[in-house]
Amino acid sequence: MNIYAGGTDLSAHYRLSHDLVMEEDTPYLMHRFRLPWEEWPSTKKLLLDTGYPGGVVLWHDRHFDRVATPDERESLRAEGKGIVFFGLIRFSKLLYRNLAVFVGPSRAGQLEDRDGLIGASMFLPFRYVIDLSGGKLLMEARNRSRGIGYSISNEVIYTPGNEEFIIKDLRPRPSSTPKSTFTKDATEIVPEQ
Repeated sequence: MNIYAGGTDLSAHYRLSHDLVMEEDTPYLMHRFRLPWEEWPSTKKLLLDTGYPGGVVLWHDRHFDRVATPDERESLRAEGKGIVFFGLIRFSKLLYRNLAVFVGPSRAGQLEDRDGLIGASMFLPFRYVIDLSGGKLLMEARNRSRGIGYSISNEVIYTPGNEEFIIKDLRPRPSSTPKSTFTKDATEIVPEQ
């Protein structure tokens, strides 16, 4: 870690830049992505927490209610547990495959004006600078394979408050609509397998 004097411009050394929202000297990242239960991408306000070794944490009743069944909601809230799923999330022109995302209900003590936090795992494939005075997150990919995908090791799953959790498979269901492929002469239809 290097610390630079306030006002130092390092933007020439980093290709990617994200605006940070600074509230009471705390950096938040506004990031737009789609969760498996969302029809369209939505913007989430995430605390920038490089001290948390995991990826994305969501403490939001709206997300928790979508991922948990009605029976699970009551029992998980009572036991202080959350749900972990392995998602596909794009962040800073890099696609994260199999990223462990923790989803929990809103809790007392959590700020009500944020959706969750983004942790250190998201920054592993980058060199980055957090410019607190300028309100910027500057990033440069360590590898040149942007867009192909980056897999994070999920041998250990970290939860922000050492909460217990259940794991859910939230991959999209296969379509029940039959698909067809037309050949060159357009007379023969070959079903896809």
